[in-house]
Amino acid sequence: MSALLLQVAVKASIVFALTWFAALLMRRQSAAVRHLVWTLGISASLLLPLLGAVTPALSVSMPADPVVIPVPETATPMPVASLDGAPHDSAVRLPARTSDPSPDRSISAAAILAALWFGGAVVALLKLAVGFLRVRAITSAAGVVDESEWLAEAARAASALRLTTRVALRMTARTVVPLVCGMWRPTILLPVSADEWSAERRHVVLRHESAHVKRHDCFTLAIARLAVALHWFNPLAYVALKQLRIEQERAADDLVLTAGTDPSVYADHLLDIARAFRTADPVGTTALAMARPSDIEGRLLAILEPSRSRRPLSRTMRTGAAIVAALALMPLAALQVSASAATPAMQVPTPHWTAMPRPLEVPPPVAIEFSQAVPAPRPAPAAQTPAPPAPPATPASPAPPAPPATRTPAAANSRLDEATRKRIADALMSALDDSNQRVREEALNTLISMRDDRAIPALIKALSDPMPEVREGAATGLGNMHDSRGVAPLLQAVRDSNANVRRRAAWALGAIADPMAIDGLTTALKDADATVREQAAQSLGRIARGRSASASFSQSFDVAISTAKNDALRELEAHREDLEKLREDLNNFRLMPPVPPVAPAPPAPAR
Repeated sequence: MSALLLQVAVKASIVFALTWFAALLMRRQSAAVRHLVWTLGISASLLLPLLGAVTPALSVSMPADPVVIPVPETATPMPVASLDGAPHDSAVRLPARTSDPSPDRSISAAAILAALWFGGAVVALLKLAVGFLRVRAITSAAGVVDESEWLAEAARAASALRLTTRVALRMTARTVVPLVCGMWRPTILLPVSADEWSAERRHVVLRHESAHVKRHDCFTLAIARLAVALHWFNPLAYVALKQLRIEQERAADDLVLTAGTDPSVYADHLLDIARAFRTADPVGTTALAMARPSDIEGRLLAILEPSRSRRPLSRTMRTGAAIVAALALMPLAALQVSASAATPAMQVPTPHWTAMPRPLEVPPPVAIEFSQAVPAPRPAPAAQTPAPPAPPATPASPAPPAPPATRTPAAANSRLDEATRKRIADALMSALDDSNQRVREEALNTLISMRDDRAIPALIKALSDPMPEVREGAATGLGNMHDSRGVAPLLQAVRDSNANVRRRAAWALGAIADPMAIDGLTTALKDADATVREQAAQSLGRIARGRSASASFSQSFDVAISTAKNDALRELEAHREDLEKLREDLNNFRLMPPVPPVAPAPPAPAR
């Protein structure tokens, strides 16, 4: 048992280390790819014992230490001779070592380690089970959300993400941040403060939690928790769990942004939700919270970075990665390390005395002649002649420097990329005239994600589509483009017959932040729909503050630079006369002839 635990622990550590290295190599890939790597690594740590039992064993023998075989000692008499040469009747015997007939009742270290692992695993599994039961109890006690606005927004989120799984909406006072839980029946838990949220925040929250449901993140989190419970003694297991949760949230963020949500708006709502998070959340360990303060900084940087890859995983990529991981795991699971037969070694016993011999009778002294053999003197070792020092090594001549590598200009590639993007944009713009609504929606979402200025006329044209979903997506795309050409069409869309289209058009006018939209947004403040009026007020506030924080920062930075430049010029102007005088003094100092040495005065004539 202990040998099996040791081998599984070592193999699991190797798997975790290789997974970490593979994720490090794929740091340029999307978060979905890195999440797949961590999921496969954690699943492999759970499958190691099972694969080791069903695959043929690949034994590797290791040399073992020699086994010491003790030699039993027997009592042998040692005669003691008297000084007259006759053997004395007294003898000293070496006692025999007697073995303890009682059996060894000590507990081995292997049994102690196995008991410690078992106890820790039981505690961790019980803690995990209590967490799941608590989530189930809170979900059952939560109230069902049946308001039409919430249900309509959830349906739009499922349509945008192509989510076919039915998701339940519930509201509870046991949490302050949105959560998603449930492996087989997914449920989105909303805090009671969600009734006061704006329509934009509802849109962001439901899309994020629906992205977790689409990716089956609750199931992968349960697998990771189980792996940590079984490998509770391994610190690499906790590192793997932490990285898995980070990549889960970032992959869900990528899905939300790919669906057309504005990154700056999404980041603002995410930061507000993270501020409300409590560390001692009752369901935070077994459910997926939308935002945590511990990893919010990295998520915000990833959301606001436009060049980051957000490509989702295809079924082919997932299948191929699973096959590669299985092929790499099987040899490691089949490896069995065993010790070879030990070489016996004999141990020589050391005699010891247990009793002193009885005193001997000493006869009268007798003259005894001793002869002492004097050993011959050992010849002195011959003096060794020191070897001559080796000649110094001739330094090798330095190799000539390699010619500089010629850099191939990337102009051709950039032209090719631009041409490819143009072809794709033209094809998508022609797809906006398709008779199928889903085709028009997908073409519109792809154009929005490309952020190509050539798509602006097509988005303006899509504002006249007969389907309100397409018109709503077109308004969102124009807002994400931040181009003033979309202001006039969006002002027309503010008077659309559909309330959702009017609300998105009002949001887009606020995202563009053009003062030309003030009159139209002021008119929208009297709209019959409350969400449209609320969005119009927010957009007017954004226009008053500036288009975005980055634009405000850039403007402030330019003003600061201009002010510093003017101050420096004024300082130079104030000290211009001093600088001119200093320059003249330096020029005069350079042009002065050398001063001759002073001659000593002649001596006075003698009188």
